[in-house]
Amino acid sequence: MMSSPDLHRSLKRTMPQFSRSPGLMLFPKDGGFVLYDPKEDNIQRNVGDFPECRFLANSGNWLLVLDSGSSLYIIDVFSKETIPLPSLESIESADCVVKRVGDREFIREESGAIYKDLSADVVRGLLWVSESGKEYVVVWLFDLPGHSYMSFCKNGDTHYTDIPLVFDDYAFHKFDGLSLK
Repeated sequence: MMSSPDLHRSLKRTMPQFSRSPGLMLFPKDGGFVLYDPKEDNIQRNVGDFPECRFLANSGNWLLVLDSGSSLYIIDVFSKETIPLPSLESIESADCVVKRVGDREFIREESGAIYKDLSADVVRGLLWVSESGKEYVVVWLFDLPGHSYMSFCKNGDTHYTDIPLVFDDYAFHKFDGLSLK
């Protein structure tokens, strides 16, 4: 009969080992991020230097980053591999245009309406990156009441595509208060 430690070692050798994410990414109020590795019960503080950047989302060890010049990119926190993304104003849409009016300020013209006071400070995003790091999808929006579009791109795209949040052209059918999770 095998003792418990022998059984544990035997199971460990015969059970498939799964790759895992880098643990838990924590975002302190003073900026940057730290990694918590539950296996080692350790917090790694000096992961990299990302001054004046906002971290919008992560997928495994990849981060969706918005820098101080309002540029979006994806970065692998361990290898530092960086994937630049299209500019926020590169939306391909029949009835909308986003224009930069400063480093962090934008306006959006759509169907005759002009949305002002759009700031990089209210951009929210989602990220999915494949295990190989070769495929990704990014979704973002200006998170303001009454805003009626999300935008997305995937690997190989040179622009964002809008996802309208209005049905039948009736404003009361808007999905107001959507949250990216």
